[in-house]
Amino acid sequence: MALSVNIKIELEKICGKNDVLDQDFVKTAYSQTMIYNNPVYPDVVVLPETKEEVSAVLRLANANKITVTPRAGGTAGPICVSDGGIIIDMSKMDKFLDFDEGNMVFTVEAGITVYNVVQELRKRGYDLPLKGWYGSGVTMGGWVCGPSMVGTRAARYGTMDHWSSGLEVVLATGEIVQTGSGAFENCKCFMTNPWLSMNSLDRLFHQSLGSLGIVTQVSAYAMPLPETTDQVCFGFQDVASLSKAASAVQHAGAATDIEHEDCDIYEILHNPVDYPLILSATNLGYKEEVARKCEVAAKLMKAAGGIQIDSKYARLTYDNTANFNFSTASKGLFSCAAACTSYE
Repeated sequence: MALSVNIKIELEKICGKNDVLDQDFVKTAYSQTMIYNNPVYPDVVVLPETKEEVSAVLRLANANKITVTPRAGGTAGPICVSDGGIIIDMSKMDKFLDFDEGNMVFTVEAGITVYNVVQELRKRGYDLPLKGWYGSGVTMGGWVCGPSMVGTRAARYGTMDHWSSGLEVVLATGEIVQTGSGAFENCKCFMTNPWLSMNSLDRLFHQSLGSLGIVTQVSAYAMPLPETTDQVCFGFQDVASLSKAASAVQHAGAATDIEHEDCDIYEILHNPVDYPLILSATNLGYKEEVARKCEVAAKLMKAAGGIQIDSKYARLTYDNTANFNFSTASKGLFSCAAACTSYE
């Protein structure tokens, strides 16, 4: 059932006429995400700019039994359980709010993209240890509430729920709550260990897909940028040779991250390569150590039958290719992550 005119008027009072949209072309644009699904059309799309506006919209919807679906970057799907209702687009809540360098904790609005968070952190000499999948449109709120257990380099650094320190969430009733360390004044470093914070509501909202509340702010831990980063890159003709090289590099401790990729991505990027498989070893740290490890990795890859190619191919795919789990490789266990954008 379509929303009444009175409901739309109330929404416009909350968010303003320009941020309450019900034109057919708008509803069509919001009916799908980047990952194809059968179109599901909302009655109206609202774009709040503050947590108070989100709260007011949810109070109105709750009082009138109207379905609400939060939308993040639209990089995954599906987005609606059923036709109709309100979509709350969080894209206007995109501010980088604070960076507590003493505790290496940053706080952002949920609508900011992971890409922009990375750029802001790097200006300050820090970085995110892992990155969200599905490209540069991924938002922090969408990542936390969606596939927060995954991300590039997750095999090495763990999942997002281990790096999140607190959330600000608006419940269906409109109540605004703080979870994790955000619930404790002057205690941003209180919830650093998941084993010590199992009583925190923070993890309740991870991967909840917005069903338990709408995340409006995210606080998480950053890590210092290394002194230098360097890569070596080799092409291989078969999986057996690539696997032999990867295993040798891992056993020698000659890489911080080891990545492999099929040649398809290079063709997409208009950088033709004559090898069906690419293996790169990345090292982060002090210059002397990085140079030594890259030299060892190059020798081992060459001994396994690889042909060295320009390291620019490694830089193109660093952060968005398959990652071997360094800690479990010696046991023959491999964890992989993949994505479709580079943060370099």
